[in-house]
Amino acid sequence: MDAKEIEQLLAEETLDIKKYVNLTLRYWYWFAISLVVCMALAYILTKSTHNVYQVDATILIRDDKNRSSSGAEALLSELSLVNNTKSIQNEIGILKSYTLAFNTVKDLPEFKTTYKLLGKRMVRHNVIYKDFPFNITYDTTCVNPTGKNIFITFIGENRFEVKTDDHESEKAYSFGQLIKLNNFGFTITPTSFFNKEAAIGRTFILTKNDLNSLAKLYQSRVTINLVDKNASLISLSSTGESAEQEADYLNKLIQTYISQSLEEKNQIAKNTINFIDDQLFGMRDSLKKAEVNLRNFRVENRILDVNKESSMLLDKMKELQTNKATIDINKRYYSYLKTYLAKRDSYTDVVAPYTLGINDIQLANLLNELSTLSNERQNLKLSLKDNNPTLIQLDGKIRNVKNGLTEKVNSLLATNKLANDDINEQVGNIESKIALLPSNEQQLFNKTKVYDLLDKMYTYLLEKKSEASIAKASNISDCKIVDPALPINAVLKQPKPKMNYVLGFILGLLIPLITIILRDYFDNKIRAIKDLTKKLSNVPLLATLDHSTFKIDLPVKERPKSRLSESFRTLRTNINFVLNDNKSKVIMVSSLISGEGKTFCATNLAAIFASSGKKTLLIGLDLRKPKIQTVFETTNHKGISSYLSNQSTFEDAIKPTDITNLWLAVSGAIPPNPSELIGSPKMDEFFSIARKTYDCIIIDTPPIGIVTDARIIFNNVDLVLFVTRIGVSPKDVVDYCKDLHTTLNNKLALVVNDFDSKKSHAYYSKYRYKYNKENNHEYYEN
Repeated sequence: MDAKEIEQLLAEETLDIKKYVNLTLRYWYWFAISLVVCMALAYILTKSTHNVYQVDATILIRDDKNRSSSGAEALLSELSLVNNTKSIQNEIGILKSYTLAFNTVKDLPEFKTTYKLLGKRMVRHNVIYKDFPFNITYDTTCVNPTGKNIFITFIGENRFEVKTDDHESEKAYSFGQLIKLNNFGFTITPTSFFNKEAAIGRTFILTKNDLNSLAKLYQSRVTINLVDKNASLISLSSTGESAEQEADYLNKLIQTYISQSLEEKNQIAKNTINFIDDQLFGMRDSLKKAEVNLRNFRVENRILDVNKESSMLLDKMKELQTNKATIDINKRYYSYLKTYLAKRDSYTDVVAPYTLGINDIQLANLLNELSTLSNERQNLKLSLKDNNPTLIQLDGKIRNVKNGLTEKVNSLLATNKLANDDINEQVGNIESKIALLPSNEQQLFNKTKVYDLLDKMYTYLLEKKSEASIAKASNISDCKIVDPALPINAVLKQPKPKMNYVLGFILGLLIPLITIILRDYFDNKIRAIKDLTKKLSNVPLLATLDHSTFKIDLPVKERPKSRLSESFRTLRTNINFVLNDNKSKVIMVSSLISGEGKTFCATNLAAIFASSGKKTLLIGLDLRKPKIQTVFETTNHKGISSYLSNQSTFEDAIKPTDITNLWLAVSGAIPPNPSELIGSPKMDEFFSIARKTYDCIIIDTPPIGIVTDARIIFNNVDLVLFVTRIGVSPKDVVDYCKDLHTTLNNKLALVVNDFDSKKSHAYYSKYRYKYNKENNHEYYEN
């Protein structure tokens, strides 16, 4: 491929902007119609779309990465009575959970029934929130299905008609009257917001909401995002038809979340208090009884104290009893923990060991890990199914931690038993020494020992209960409301008139423009002269024949001053310039397919040559579908086919016409073998005689792209005029002409037929038309 061919290929692939500009101007009315339709649709969309508002709220959640406890919370953290570990992503999951959404809508009574006012054109409606014109009270003896619409149309000041989705009432009702319709039963009572005059003729739509469906709706409607990935600020957004309703939901959602968060934080303290209360309940009576026995013994035996030796043994015994009390409390906790692990499936409310003074780090870590995994599982279960791989993997982790914790508790119980046995052994040694004391002192010692043991255990548990109560009373939420949801700050999301009209305007321009481009892209017809001249620069274009508005076959004869006649004169001049020798000219007129006007061009070209004084012969060589005889209104009995088949002489095949200097050789009868006849020596003989007799010979052949008849006589012609017609000739004609130009060795020339200068986007033709019109050069007839 040489440089010229590459340059031509690039030129073909370049977008012809001028062409599309002219096409746009040509089809301007498409744009006008499209703009009117699209703007009308934008108007209808704007007027029929329900108002949708977006309400936003912002909260701050302190997580384990951004936490600085102070005051009571710091104290509680030191006492290990609160768990402050939070993950932002987990909290977002909780905020989007179905459970939280259900608890929220359950606490909003205004959400139970939706009130809508139908527009006057019955196209759109407006949601009424709180300022209800009337209240509906459902009859509990009826089903009152949820999700079904009740239509109330006022026909008077206090009279209205009622219908549902499935049934329409046949009578009017009034306020306070029990209405039973299908499965509904209810009473309508007016409120202070009811306007009698404004209500007449208006229709209200009431829908009883299912809390489950409503919770799912708001669960999907609320969007939650981090304001910044490096911060713990969370933005909550909700969209709906009532800005006030969406604001109430978001605020209630945040309040419910805060309450739930505080409840979870207080659960450890509550569990600790309940555990201690259970232990104190059985210990209170025993302590009181031991105190009474000790007091009565001292009074009855008049013994207030023991001697020095007994006092030393008593102090030693008190120390052992203190240790034994601690070991006993630890044993109770371990037993509680073992039972808890065996019977529970959720492990989020376990009593922390630190609350009872048990400082086993491994045990605390295992419990904390089990509680964290259990919390994570509860959050994931809100959005995942039980057979989800993530939940299955998490259950495996929980089982492993639980097994490790169970082994740890069993080990602690064994260690506790050893410590308890050691204490009992030491107590036994002291009791053997006490046995040597006097009887009264022994009894006093034993009663004092029992009382001190119970008193220390009771006092210790009271201290721990007090600590748990402080934790419960001092807990604060990790969530802080930064910006509450306010209806005044709501953003109107739909409709957006400006955007609708801008989009309507853009679509109004784009639709016809894209249609024009696609139509042109998939169009396989030659639409402009430029489509030929750009790709066939080596093939001369001799003339562009104007579009004919005349319903005549020979306009050059009947309308010699027309623009079309002048086009044929231009063609004649250019042919004379190309074939500038003085010998007889043989010109073939053909085309790629039928319907491109080759016969029209051949007959008028012959007539225009004859009018210049040239002795001209027009040959009808289309032996398959002869047509030329109809133009001159003559018979087709004798002609070329009869001459080629030796049935007539040359003189018999030629007929004069009513046009001076123009003779006609019609095709003759249709033969069974036209190609063989045209390829016979008689054809060469015919041309030899014709060249000697006539100055110009015009040959009308069949379409060269359909049959091979025309190709047979290539050697007998001086010029092949290839006729193309705007809007009819396929674009394949370009490739065909390239091959034909090579075959004919530069004997090929183009003629463009049916060229409309008023519609074409070719510059020079428009300029020629405009110039002639503006300067009133009335050279041509219309």
